[in-house]
Amino acid sequence: MSERIGGAVLFCIGVYAAIAAVSLGLWEFGDPGPGLLPFAAGVSLAVLSALFVAQHVAAGRSRGAGVGSWRKLGVYVAALALYGVCLPLAGFFVTTLVASVLVMRAGERLAWSRALITASLAIAGAWLLFERLLGVTLPRGVLF
Repeated sequence: MSERIGGAVLFCIGVYAAIAAVSLGLWEFGDPGPGLLPFAAGVSLAVLSALFVAQHVAAGRSRGAGVGSWRKLGVYVAALALYGVCLPLAGFFVTTLVASVLVMRAGERLAWSRALITASLAIAGAWLLFERLLGVTLPRGVLF
């Protein structure tokens, strides 16, 4: 049952984000507007959470969240809070590396090497996409 409730909540958040993003403008003067990325993220969240709920309904699963689920949720919430607090101080690269490795090590229990490689590739991909292709400067932070 908790999967269905969680999926429904995420679906509502995704729909709200997509609707709110439209007011920011999806396309301006032949270029992507400031609302395009939040709109895409909101629609993606809504679609994926709806598919998640449909999968659980079709499978007939309705089990409660176990201790491992709550621990993992705590790790994700802590990493998100850490990210929000540390981003202005340490910048995108350091904060993303630390938060990603925290999630992959403590939440997903991946090996150190795999967590570091995955986080590094994600950071490199974000840098390539935003800094090089789109010309958007990633946050630098005051410490680094």
